[in-house]
Amino acid sequence: MSQALADLLGKPKEEVAKWVGNMEARTGFKSQDIRVLADMNLNLRQKISALGLDPDDTTSEELYHALVAKYGNDSELINKALAVDERADFAARQNLAIGLLSHLVPSAHGWSLKNTAAKAIIKNLPPKKVMKVWGYRSVDSLLKREDVAEVVLAAKTSEPTMWQKNFAAASRKVGQADYQLAHVRVLRLKAERDYGDEWCVENGQLAVVALNPAKTQDTPVLSMALLLLKGVERTSLRYEAKPLTKINPALSFWQGAEHLLARAEGPPVSLNINDVSRSHDDGNKFGEHSFAHAADGLFNELANSYEALAAQVSGGAAQLEAQVDKSINPVQDLALEAVEA
Repeated sequence: MSQALADLLGKPKEEVAKWVGNMEARTGFKSQDIRVLADMNLNLRQKISALGLDPDDTTSEELYHALVAKYGNDSELINKALAVDERADFAARQNLAIGLLSHLVPSAHGWSLKNTAAKAIIKNLPPKKVMKVWGYRSVDSLLKREDVAEVVLAAKTSEPTMWQKNFAAASRKVGQADYQLAHVRVLRLKAERDYGDEWCVENGQLAVVALNPAKTQDTPVLSMALLLLKGVERTSLRYEAKPLTKINPALSFWQGAEHLLARAEGPPVSLNINDVSRSHDDGNKFGEHSFAHAADGLFNELANSYEALAAQVSGGAAQLEAQVDKSINPVQDLALEAVEA
């Protein structure tokens, strides 16, 4: 089973076997990975049937193309519901995607560096490459005219790794008064600037996320909203994500499929909407597709399953100890009464 699980997770067999062994030793439960995979396969069969396919006679490639087609249809349905047509430019679609995000995570929040603190750090740590590309000779001029959060997002790509580490270290050294409780902010980045190869960029210290215009110019509104949602997730802000059906009931197919992976021949096929949307938007052929989001989802499903078992074991032990104490106490009381008498 370790080999099958390793293939689905995209990790070495030895690494997966060691992790499963450690979790089994911690909980005392054997073969929980087999139970999780069995449950996954049952859910997978139901999803394949919902696509109008035969779970016993569908190849991985057929499933892949059916999923991409399903996502394309759902994306068009959302466009129609939002009155989006081929004339809608990037800015208009981005605004609609931000609106969808507000339905999915209405209250994402966390501790964020205040602007004054972030500017002070940048002033002592000038992002020289960003300044050069943007045409600024001094850091004071940069901070006067630009959003400090946008500067940090650009530096994430342009500046060396050491700059990133120094900025993070400086952020940790500031006082509590330099932080504030803030809701996530979605930036609208300038299309002519370089923000690297990521489709969505984010910074948890400043509680900001943004779509990369260079990568998402032709991206459907639904895909934009999903990218922003993953960006919020990566910031580690506190939030409770609403189901996709909050956007439209037609998206119910994708609920509960976050960790589903099918594998017969070739690489695993993901039913995670984030993987399928990327395959759809990139026009990936079968075999070139990603299954990283579903692999992460399956790993989390396994980890949560073992954590639940560990909690049961701990809770059961505590309950048994309480029962033992309850049964012993009357005996102790009687013994004390006998001594006192």
